[in-house]
Amino acid sequence: MRYKVLQIFHRYLQYGGEEGSVTRIGDALDGIADVGYFVSSSDQYLSNNYLKKLKSACLSLHNHTLIKKLINQHNIGKYNIWQIHNVFPFMSPSVYAEAFRMGTPVIQYLHNYRMSCVNGYFLNDGKTCKSCINGNFLKAGLTGCWRDNHLESAFGGVILKRMQMMDTFQKVSGWVALSKKQKENHVLMGIPADKIHIIPHFYQYSPERTIETVGKNVLFVGRLSKEKGVHLLLDGWKLVNQRDASLIFMGDGPELKALQARVHDEGIPNVKFLGFVTKEEQQDVWRECAFSVVPSIWDDPLPTVVFESWERGRAVIGSSKGGNIETIDHGVNGLKFSDDSAVELAEAIGHLLGKPQLCSEMASNGIQKINSTYNIKDWELKMHALYKLVV
Repeated sequence: MRYKVLQIFHRYLQYGGEEGSVTRIGDALDGIADVGYFVSSSDQYLSNNYLKKLKSACLSLHNHTLIKKLINQHNIGKYNIWQIHNVFPFMSPSVYAEAFRMGTPVIQYLHNYRMSCVNGYFLNDGKTCKSCINGNFLKAGLTGCWRDNHLESAFGGVILKRMQMMDTFQKVSGWVALSKKQKENHVLMGIPADKIHIIPHFYQYSPERTIETVGKNVLFVGRLSKEKGVHLLLDGWKLVNQRDASLIFMGDGPELKALQARVHDEGIPNVKFLGFVTKEEQQDVWRECAFSVVPSIWDDPLPTVVFESWERGRAVIGSSKGGNIETIDHGVNGLKFSDDSAVELAEAIGHLLGKPQLCSEMASNGIQKINSTYNIKDWELKMHALYKLVV
């Protein structure tokens, strides 16, 4: 049977890995499914006008215009599966209600923890927080943990509460988790364990990207935001005997200015901020580095920068959080450190600095793991089995 899958995604204000994965997943499904897309964006609903803000708030509970368009596209495409990636905040939980009404199987692809956390990270003020995991979102409103805004955080809780009261956790046909840790967190929310299927992202290794000669610097790649552990990385770097190596930040984000201020005010040596770097120029940055660091302080489900580092011929140091727990084998393809421990992070960095042969060997072991565990064929077989189960 060839399935007809409608991928549903509401874009965030800033482009991120989740949006990129939606397209990658759709392209990869070509072997087993005909894929359509229903996509909207937060941009069109934002305004400084009070009345428009009020209207947007109402639409986040029930966006009748988008739902009408969704039903129309469904009827034209005759889809037999809705694969939802994100409906928050403005596509509204009514997407689920409509699928349940029509009897269309829903597969929810999990990219974060938005189902029971208004900011999606299980973080509050830079620390792990699961106060809302059982459906009481009072603390979210009191602390303003989403966008640093009390009102928006409280209303985000209202949206999630409405979704939960629709019995969404039970009625969704299948949930796709990217790692064991992500599944564990969603089971704690109340989602049935037997409905959560662990299907990690695939990664298509390209040998031509592998750089044989190992550089000397340390690299962070990604969005410069608190949940990524960028401040923890600076804390660790301060404790390292840096020799002639530099810490390179490749990426942009809301914490850039704060990080630059820390480097200046605290006199932290050998730190460079490259900002956004085009794909064509990234290879030159990787060439000058020996390994990358993935210091996430949240349970990042499956950071694909780990795979990218191995592909480039670089080892990885990662926090013992989220998908890193499974992907990084300590001492084999990289090193892990206890989350929130700048001392352990510094020790790991110090262990790899000046050891190009060790970094190269770890990267080689990582490439073997990509090919054996995170290949596209295994992913396709698991997705096909899930579709067969829910249709």
